[in-house]
Amino acid sequence: MRDRLRAAGIAAAFLGGAGIATQAKVNGALGSRLQDGFASSLISFGSGFVIICALVAARAASHEGVASLRRSLRGGSLRWWQCLGGVCGASFVASQGLTVAALGVAIFTVAVVAGHRHRPAPSPYGARPCAAGRASATA
Repeated sequence: MRDRLRAAGIAAAFLGGAGIATQAKVNGALGSRLQDGFASSLISFGSGFVIICALVAARAASHEGVASLRRSLRGGSLRWWQCLGGVCGASFVASQGLTVAALGVAIFTVAVVAGHRHRPAPSPYGARPCAAGRASATA
């Protein structure tokens, strides 16, 4: 069971990385074609937002989730700033649209990873040394 979970985690990480690289390439190409990185970001993030809103509206189970979110915000168990993940995602997409055409996907990805490692990130495992497997995975 543990090996299956590990394999699933590796596959998810690989697919997520490939998805981010693909998204960066598409957003950079769109920004270059439109001559406007902000417009490409608006199109990319806006279309995803519209699709998610349509899916939430179409599923009855999602309506209860939205109601629960509202109750949590009103009750104080969820603070307003905890809902700002979308803003962070939008700024990430904007940075893709603005820079990938000039830098390329590889340099953009290295910059994002390096930017996340400017200080030790909180981890349930604590600080971990850079092992050969982890170093080769970043290459």
